[in-house]
Amino acid sequence: MFVNVVFADASSEQYRGCDGYGAASSDGDGMTEIATVLLIFSPPGYGNTARGTTTAGAAGTADCDAALADLPAKHWMRKVSLLRARAIHRLDSGDPNGAIADLDLAAAAAKNADDPLYARSLGLSITLVRAFALRKAGDATGGEALALGAMARRPFNRQSIVSTLMAMGPDAPAADIEKVERILARLLPTEIDRLFVEALRSGRFQEAISLYPQLTPYREIGRVNITQGQQRERAMRDYATAVMFRASHAGAYAFALAATGKDQEAQAALAEARTQLTADTQPPPPPDPSLSRSEHARQEAFRGEETTNRVKIAASATKILDVWIALVGVRQTIGQGKAADVLKTLQTQAGQKGWPELQLLDAILAKLPKSDKSSIATAQALKADWAKSIAAQREPSLETFFKVLPEPETADRVPPYEPAKQPLFRDSGAYSDMFFNGYQQRGPRADGVTTVSVRGEHSTASMIEDMTLLRAADLARQAGKKGLIIVDRHDTQFTIGTEYYGTVVRTDPNGYETDLDVLFVDPSALPDKYREQGWRVIDVDEAYSALAPVYIKPKTSAKPGG
Repeated sequence: MFVNVVFADASSEQYRGCDGYGAASSDGDGMTEIATVLLIFSPPGYGNTARGTTTAGAAGTADCDAALADLPAKHWMRKVSLLRARAIHRLDSGDPNGAIADLDLAAAAAKNADDPLYARSLGLSITLVRAFALRKAGDATGGEALALGAMARRPFNRQSIVSTLMAMGPDAPAADIEKVERILARLLPTEIDRLFVEALRSGRFQEAISLYPQLTPYREIGRVNITQGQQRERAMRDYATAVMFRASHAGAYAFALAATGKDQEAQAALAEARTQLTADTQPPPPPDPSLSRSEHARQEAFRGEETTNRVKIAASATKILDVWIALVGVRQTIGQGKAADVLKTLQTQAGQKGWPELQLLDAILAKLPKSDKSSIATAQALKADWAKSIAAQREPSLETFFKVLPEPETADRVPPYEPAKQPLFRDSGAYSDMFFNGYQQRGPRADGVTTVSVRGEHSTASMIEDMTLLRAADLARQAGKKGLIIVDRHDTQFTIGTEYYGTVVRTDPNGYETDLDVLFVDPSALPDKYREQGWRVIDVDEAYSALAPVYIKPKTSAKPGG
């Protein structure tokens, strides 16, 4: 007996160029399940549920046309994804009306649009792309309303909230942007930085000063199954990011102090930032002398490499601080009645401008005498010119928007809501204590913080983040608390690498884990540290009610394309 094996007519590059996923086959759509041939063989380039980079503009549209022509008819969810992707490529080509037409086709292709998991993932993303397209077509109000309505359908999910912000665009009403940013910052403490920067940009300096102690540096999403060397490199990148973050934000904090007339406090903040930078970039401690000779030499080599990197980081961070020291000095000079002199200097300065320069112009305009009409006109013209370029910088790229949209979800991808267990044949090395599929918790620590973790091997990042918050809300309810505060979080992506003579020839996804450091609180009696941060409290009953029906007893979803 002979078996006729049919391979994809469209190349894997065309499928990926369209929506980021590899080629589909008759056995799998490559997006929600692995695309195989004869149910067991997955050729290189066929979809393994991992989403990659797409091709921009007209070339991406052509890739979508080829993939849609090749796609087996049974894979309706993948068809929806390809049509949604083509809409984004049309947006990238400046054709919002064509994008809206493709989104109509995508909505019509959804054979099971009422499925709750489809509706909160791929279906939700169609609405968000439509909101973006409406804004680009000139209906900013309609686009914003549609985006906010979409977010309300999944209000505890990072991807849907970030997508909402991008769909709304930077010109949406400031109050609406701040509302969405606060919702996001409750889930992701590093996003408090958005609120801090927006307060500075808007001249709400006292608000920025109050937000400063809550700021947390960004970290890369951890990726497991990378070598120890790559883990060291990632740790060094996170270290560098943290040092740069502290230097730049300390400078912005000092600027806010100067803008409110607190000159001595501003200078003290800059001096403290210098001291902190020196401490942060000291050489790491020497290796443990009890190590074997070979291991000691190895660790000493690593230490030398890290010391060199810290010297480079210190130099870069020092330049950042020097820029802020100059900006703070200029702001103080304006306050001393020398607005006209500062304006003349600003006119001669080239380079990219940002919110600090706009705030300097606002301060100049506030200080210039009304009789100096020439200087006022000059300052206003500069402000209008710089504001245009700054606004263009804030517009999100479509590539970034594409990446943050919620990924397609099905019931097969939901891990069990139960305690996690280690597999019989567990990993070795630095991650040997990792659990698979399910939840676990550690703590509470002395400061009352509990770490809640959920892992899912075949799940999307959004699912795992949702379930971790669900478990945290569940524990808070069991403890008799009405609220929780996310103090910190860490998200990890797992992969499986296939090597051939030491060379990685294939990488496949192996799920995600989210770790939330949470504090269970009584909203009416917050701890002293969070007494002025009541907006960060998540209502645990509201979160549990929204998430439990989806993940504890999920409704049956039809198999993708079925």
